[in-house]
Amino acid sequence: STGTTYSDFPSSLSYINYYKGLLKKGYRLAAHMDQDNHEMTFGTANANRMVVLAKDRTRESLVSGIKSMRVYATNDYNAKISFTMDGFVMGSSIKAAENITGTIQHSDADGESLSAVQVYGGKVGGEDAALLHSAIGNTTFPTAQANGETWYYFAIITQEDGNKIVT
Repeated sequence: STGTTYSDFPSSLSYINYYKGLLKKGYRLAAHMDQDNHEMTFGTANANRMVVLAKDRTRESLVSGIKSMRVYATNDYNAKISFTMDGFVMGSSIKAAENITGTIQHSDADGESLSAVQVYGGKVGGEDAALLHSAIGNTTFPTAQANGETWYYFAIITQEDGNKIVT
């Protein structure tokens, strides 16, 4: 793209089923989004970003965040998401007894609000990820994870303007 006004339409999330399939098989991976841009306009063609949760902007902190999969994909460069399961941040491997609780918090510097929060989860090696919880704003939700089971969770969050965030 040669655009510099964020006008190129963001990703359609066409690979979400592939992402779900890999999680189901037990791969530990995180959502990623960026600009496939071979021009000098990188960063300005659209608002697609991979957000890294890091303590600071040092190389070490950023690499640690990526290796720990504390990342999410977003069509909105200033939306912020906090997704925790029993207080553990996204990307964590949790050994919980059962029935853990998840929390999703969203904020946006432009004041854009949410139109949908969809939380998916599934047992590794089991059925496809199922929609476990839906909300229209910040939310807390229970799970039905049994003791000793390994599950994965992710959210597809939609803002009122249609921009999406995938954890």
